[in-house]
Amino acid sequence: MITKFNTYMILENNDVMRELYTKYFVKMKHICQRYFPDKDDAYDTCLDIFMDKIFPQLDKIRAASNEEAFIRTVVKNACIDKLRSSKDTTEYVQKTHGKAQDEPVSDWVEKMDKNKLHAAIEQLPQSYKRAIRMYYLQDKTHDQIANEFGISVSASKTNLMKAKHKLKELLAAQKELVMD
Repeated sequence: MITKFNTYMILENNDVMRELYTKYFVKMKHICQRYFPDKDDAYDTCLDIFMDKIFPQLDKIRAASNEEAFIRTVVKNACIDKLRSSKDTTEYVQKTHGKAQDEPVSDWVEKMDKNKLHAAIEQLPQSYKRAIRMYYLQDKTHDQIANEFGISVSASKTNLMKAKHKLKELLAAQKELVMD
């Protein structure tokens, strides 16, 4: 039953919700894209988080000393919860990133100039360099990597998969530069 008071509260909060959405949605969508690389999934997830998690907590957000940090924490936790609640995270990773299983170094990498490969590895972010070196050069398992850095095995696998993807992009860019 909608009363005058409820109607007033909805209209008053509507301005607050619009302000939060306008101010933070794009930033929070970028956080969601770290967890959900598909832009449509990230957008939908962020929109759901605003509707289901952020807007119902308007009083807490306004009382927080740093509302952006509060919202950022809510978004990160909601993304993690969504990943955990998915029936099969591996299936999701396969859908968004390709094969989730560990695959041997591709033939095209084995055939290429090793100096170019090492130069491309050096251009990777530190965490990606570490993942490739430990897994392929030091023959460590994902369990060993996870234990050494205090991360989950799935985080180790995901990190390696992202590192391989970025390395392929770098090598493809080098190949295009040579062909031009």
